[in-house]
Amino acid sequence: MAFVCEFTIEGRTPISFSRAVMSPKKPGEKPDEYEKRVWRERLHVNDEGNAFIPAGFIKHALVNAAQYANEKIGGGKGNQTYTKKYMAGTGVIHDLNFEETYPADEVEGEDLFVPSDGKAGGGTRVWKTFPVTREGWRASGEIHVYDETITPNHLRKTLDEAGRFIGIGRWRPIRGGDYGRFDVVEFKKK
Repeated sequence: MAFVCEFTIEGRTPISFSRAVMSPKKPGEKPDEYEKRVWRERLHVNDEGNAFIPAGFIKHALVNAAQYANEKIGGGKGNQTYTKKYMAGTGVIHDLNFEETYPADEVEGEDLFVPSDGKAGGGTRVWKTFPVTREGWRASGEIHVYDETITPNHLRKTLDEAGRFIGIGRWRPIRGGDYGRFDVVEFKKK
């Protein structure tokens, strides 16, 4: 392994979650009753009952930021960009816990009138509730770098760009929204 970097991010905007709901409807349960009962299942919750940020959110944000920047590697690599290097050459092994715990049963919900099939422009719309934090949240984690093409400085720049242009969670900037933007407030090579 080339190196590991520790980081802390702070939310400039709320994060909203949209994990798939797995609970079946109860016999005779109306759609609005079902939604009221299961909406918190869209949240990612650890064994202690607190919300967390899945490791994959950060990994995908890094890869998307590298793709968004479309920066060429240079040094005789032709037109090769950093995207594949971030895809295969980095790992976020552990989920990120919020510094201030968000007990799942206390997380706020946001009611939205959304397409019933989850696809933009869908004809039939329904009310759904999505868990949401407020801005100012903080979380820490580690990024493992396996490809020596990626330097700590480049990783920091890419993580900064991920927070500004890509975001994490539902309705993030890369998907046309504004949630899940963050600032990197601490970053150091371990």
